Amino acid sequence: MDKLISIENKQHFHNSHQLGVVFEKFYNYIGLTVGGILGGHINKLKWFIDTFNILGIKSLNKEVILNHETIISFIKESSPDYFKNFLFETWYYEDTLGMPEHIIKYKIHFSDFFDLIYNKYI
Repeated sequence: MDKLISIENKQHFHNSHQLGVVFEKFYNYIGLTVGGILGGHINKLKWFIDTFNILGIKSLNKEVILNHETIISFIKESSPDYFKNFLFETWYYEDTLGMPEHIIKYKIHFSDFFDLIYNKYI
């Protein structure tokens, strides 16, 4: 696979509307990239870094400091063919003690990504 990997949280912790205002293009974000976690094929990294720098400068020129996760999310939405996405719904493990069932049961967990990768390559 020659794509970048974006791990995305369905819960939005950043203001995606502000991205549209700053970059003058609005998307309907299903998830936002988390932790700057990005992986995948190296042949897309120069493009990614160059694009990130251009958007970072554009943001600063508008006197707005955007979170790196939101900038990555914008890049991913702008160039969906360059990305493979993993969308999760909760940070918690399914067996987290004391966690209400509606928060963890039958959800896609952050840790499921690592199970997926482990099972694919082992």
